[in-house]
Amino acid sequence: MSTRESGIALREINDNDLAKIIAGHELWLDSGGSDGARADLSYSTWRAIDWSSAYFVGADLSGADLRGADMRGVDLRSVDLRDTDLRDTDLSNTNLIGVDLRGANLDGAYLRGAKLDGAYLRGAKLDGAHLRGAWIDGPIFDDDTDTTA
Repeated sequence: MSTRESGIALREINDNDLAKIIAGHELWLDSGGSDGARADLSYSTWRAIDWSSAYFVGADLSGADLRGADMRGVDLRSVDLRDTDLRDTDLSNTNLIGVDLRGANLDGAYLRGAKLDGAYLRGAKLDGAHLRGAWIDGPIFDDDTDTTA
């Protein structure tokens, strides 16, 4: 179920706040966690972002509304994407190794060339997702994962 469908209100993040969160996250990563702060963009929505330069490794994007985003080639290793709305998102050639996608809605998402090694997909919706050419080694599914294509 997407965040929108669950009735949870999303935080609207403006461009200035988003830039500060990203800068703090990059500092947190570069310092090994001693400075800055892990990006917490959970249950939020924002529209103006250049994903090609985004650095979100290890960030919390759970429950975020990212519908239709162009995230081609972005490094999202170990990002928390639980319950995130990723419908019709272009995740081609994206690094999703170790990503938590439990309950995420990936209906119609493009995952060509994406690396999904060890991704947690329990309860994820993959209806109509384009998985041809995706690198899938050791993903974790269960009976609640909707893989109807």
